[in-house]
Amino acid sequence: MLLKNMSPPYRTLILTAVLTGLRRGELLGLQWGDIDGRHNQIHVRRAFCNVSKELTSPKTRRSKRKVDMISTLVKELKAHLMASGTRDAKALIFTKPDGSPIEPDNFYHREFVLALSSISAYCRR
Repeated sequence: MLLKNMSPPYRTLILTAVLTGLRRGELLGLQWGDIDGRHNQIHVRRAFCNVSKELTSPKTRRSKRKVDMISTLVKELKAHLMASGTRDAKALIFTKPDGSPIEPDNFYHREFVLALSSISAYCRR
């Protein structure tokens, strides 16, 4: 139900979060070059820092890791790539419609909470 209430680019972001367990900064720091379609893995190499608004190295060595993806997520990410129209391996995967980085707090309040409230309204009927 939550995914149904999300707009398409943000739907893929939430699906990736749910299916991988990546932290918010790790998700927003993902670049297309971090996706290994051959081995169905995501390489976590950086994070988006909410304070500095820059890409940073993960806090610990163990934070740099490979995360397995199920086929559903691989398919969704491929569709997301096609919709983005980019071929740049350094381009961020999850961006605002204008291609700029997603502001984590704005995403939470404007997209995620809105989707949750629509579910809540649906459940109250």
